[in-house]
Amino acid sequence: MRNKAYWAKRAEKRMDYAMLSSNEISGRIGKAYSEALKDIQKQLKDIFRNFSADISEAEAQRILKRISIDRDGDITESLKKAIALVKDEKKRAELTAELNAPAYKARMQRLKELSRDIGEKCSALAQGANSSLDRGLEDIIRDTYYRGVFDMQQRAGIAFSFSKVSERMIKEILQQNWSGAHYSKRIWGNTDELAEQLQQTLMKGVLTGASSGRMANEIIERFHASYSRALTLTRTESSHCANSAELARYKDTEVKKYRYVATLDTRTSEICRELDGKEFPVEDAKPGTNYPPMHPRCRSTTIEALSQELISRLKRRARNPETGELVTVPGNMTYREWYEKYVESVELTTGEKGGIIKAEEVRSLEQAKKRDHKIVITDTAIEHVDRVKPSDFSDQQADEMLKMHKKLLKYAKEENDSNEVLFITGLDFSSEVAVKGGEFKVSPASNPFAISIIAHAERQSLLYLHNHPSTNTFSIGDIDTFCCEKAIKAMSVVTNQGEVYVLNKTGKYSFEETKKLLTSIYDSFPDGEIDDKDFVKKFLKECYKGGVEYVKAK
Repeated sequence: MRNKAYWAKRAEKRMDYAMLSSNEISGRIGKAYSEALKDIQKQLKDIFRNFSADISEAEAQRILKRISIDRDGDITESLKKAIALVKDEKKRAELTAELNAPAYKARMQRLKELSRDIGEKCSALAQGANSSLDRGLEDIIRDTYYRGVFDMQQRAGIAFSFSKVSERMIKEILQQNWSGAHYSKRIWGNTDELAEQLQQTLMKGVLTGASSGRMANEIIERFHASYSRALTLTRTESSHCANSAELARYKDTEVKKYRYVATLDTRTSEICRELDGKEFPVEDAKPGTNYPPMHPRCRSTTIEALSQELISRLKRRARNPETGELVTVPGNMTYREWYEKYVESVELTTGEKGGIIKAEEVRSLEQAKKRDHKIVITDTAIEHVDRVKPSDFSDQQADEMLKMHKKLLKYAKEENDSNEVLFITGLDFSSEVAVKGGEFKVSPASNPFAISIIAHAERQSLLYLHNHPSTNTFSIGDIDTFCCEKAIKAMSVVTNQGEVYVLNKTGKYSFEETKKLLTSIYDSFPDGEIDDKDFVKKFLKECYKGGVEYVKAK
């Protein structure tokens, strides 16, 4: 059996997976923020040509503190109240005249529309963030729970039975009011604050005669501050859900004590350093006191305190009911193999127990080469990467894409343990941004530079190139990103064996037609039970209907 340090690292790795998912959630929220910001900035230019009368910044701040601004109210009425408070009689008269002048009527109408639009956009941001968190946190709970069971079974060497993650468990974790306010309330509070700040910024711009450029900079600052708070909330809630899933696992497997595991580096907080390695009773676990998260953006986690008494109890749950023999979990079994055997394919006994219902022979190492299992990148695979040429790519572009696919695999092999890596580049392939991922997914949200590039990219100006550690082509997530991200022109998958597949938006690309196709494929699965591989096959076969070209090496 490996030492405690090894299993502590495995616990940290589980938290890494949760944080990767957290980055994906943040990416979706960030994309919504970017789109809302760009739309607001477009509307500023025509409205904020300098007013001839202006007052000082300090005076404007004084006035705005004295009036209440309703995010859903009429901003021009609020402006009239504000102008009435201007001390300088001459400036007050000039501002009043401008506000009521026929020449400014159209501008005032656009200002009202922008003000109303800001309120609506902030509400949409809150709704979108809530939805992204709900879906993403559910995935984190499931993934962390099952990875924890897998690690625990390998640590003990036995395949004991365990409870499958239920909707009730997920609901109980998501509804926990562990930090004083549920995350949905804090999301709405954050966007409400943003809406109020943006309304004040608009008012101050009119009063001080600010230029559209200056207004844009201040609005960007407000958005960045709000998004930063959203990132902190997302990461902290992800940590809470992951650690709550671990706690649920402890209770299910009758673990009595847990050991605190802090990620020890220069960013580790003093409280987490102090708790690292200490053991506590599971029944006394309390987030913020002796159980993570201890603070915002906490990266700490826990691990079960394994004892002979616990192992003896687990052995009773690890005996095959037909043969009475103890079922073991080999050390070379991958998580994907384990998941397919004990979660996806298991026959349930009573309740929601899963696990060792039927004993099977241990899969050979040769099966690791099969579809859906991680394949380690070799120099031979890099050397034999296929060249693919979409119809509207030049020969030079196809050659450059081949070079970048080889570079990507080399980077994944040497820098990311053959796991997923995403390269984002332009159509000239002059440079790329590299984003590291895990064995099953990669998200640009983990790289701030990547987020910035995507947010400011023109329509169909970027290429997404990434590897798949398995021999799979595209995933449903890949297809969704490709279709919905306007900046993407083409997306490629190069497998760890060097096979290349490309999706390309041609001149006939139609988002609406592609959306119809996706909807029809979703509807073709009864009761919402979607088969991922079948879904992808159907899309690749019919994607031409939406102007999407599917190309693979011959």
